[in-house]
Amino acid sequence: MPDAKAAAPPEPAPFVWDDLAEYKVEKRFLDGYPPDQRSFFSPRDSLHPLLASLIGSAQHSLVLNMFGYDDDELDELIRAKLDSAHVYVQMSLDKSQAGGVHEKRSWRPGRTKGSATRSRSGPPKSNTRSHT
Repeated sequence: MPDAKAAAPPEPAPFVWDDLAEYKVEKRFLDGYPPDQRSFFSPRDSLHPLLASLIGSAQHSLVLNMFGYDDDELDELIRAKLDSAHVYVQMSLDKSQAGGVHEKRSWRPGRTKGSATRSRSGPPKSNTRSHT
């Protein structure tokens, strides 16, 4: 007979900015970075594994602002967050990219189950700019 008091899942490890150094070519950040910012450069740093790690670690919200959307692995990670009842997902795609073949396939109606999600393409509603 299963135990009625099943063990709670382990608490996720706290996020530590300096742990992201593993994705840098030098495996470290330069001295003087603000405590809550880090910079990465493509193609020099390992951006794909970095993005996969960051998306996979999101526990409460995932807000994405992208020019293009054509990575199947990252798409599956994002979809897992969309399907979670505990993660809010918001995406913005560049208008010129939102109608692409991959984007149309990925965002066709019925493909997502998430209820607390928003996605849009095109210019912002206000007179502001979003730079990707």
